[in-house]
Amino acid sequence: MFKIELYPAFSPKPNKNPNRFYAIPLLGALIKAVAIVPIGIELFLLIAFGLILSLINSFSVLFSGKFWKFCYDFNLKIMSFSTKVILYMTGVTDEYPGFTMAPSGLFSLEIAMPTKPLRWLAFPLLGGIVKLILLIPFSIYYRVINSAGGIALFGSWPKVILQGKYPETTFELVSDSTRLLLASVSYSLGFKDTYPSFKISMNHKNLKIFLIVLGVILSLLSYSSNKTTKTPSQYNFNTGNYYAPK
Repeated sequence: MFKIELYPAFSPKPNKNPNRFYAIPLLGALIKAVAIVPIGIELFLLIAFGLILSLINSFSVLFSGKFWKFCYDFNLKIMSFSTKVILYMTGVTDEYPGFTMAPSGLFSLEIAMPTKPLRWLAFPLLGGIVKLILLIPFSIYYRVINSAGGIALFGSWPKVILQGKYPETTFELVSDSTRLLLASVSYSLGFKDTYPSFKISMNHKNLKIFLIVLGVILSLLSYSSNKTTKTPSQYNFNTGNYYAPK
């Protein structure tokens, strides 16, 4: 359980001709966010159904020691669909995700169906809670890398607009951040019982370290901001978000 393993196998295709209009700060992101709304609704419903399948699958693993193939296939497709949305929003691709769950040739995503899942980790609800607790350090790390990728993405707009090129460092950080997210989902769903790897690509090492340091600072500032507003009357237990009192 505590052995660290690099998964899933994830390889997005670089955006060789990024859309310069989408790179305009705020405007491009806003247009994409509006365009993605219908897909977001579909994705939300699919994820809800996938979670129901995962709950049923936990009983299958617990009593038979076998992973339910339909659950595996369906949740893998949801992961693929979600990845298309992420790559579109981050500019790794400018191709609209559409309403299909297929990768559409934009990336490859592979993770084998478990053959010998650990039964005790599949214990309904309890197993999921244990995994969420174990994932706390990994989630913190993901948040830092994701923040670093967001900073790199925001700083890449001049090169996209002026030169028509998507920076390699930004592409790598976004790709690594996406893989880390997919790894945490894979572990949570029981696709893997070995702990996900923290490894990321370290090409352009100095620049990435600088961006990661900024990611740490941004994450700490975000945490501090949430902590100062955390009161019982300001926490929504349904959504897990904080809100300002009226």
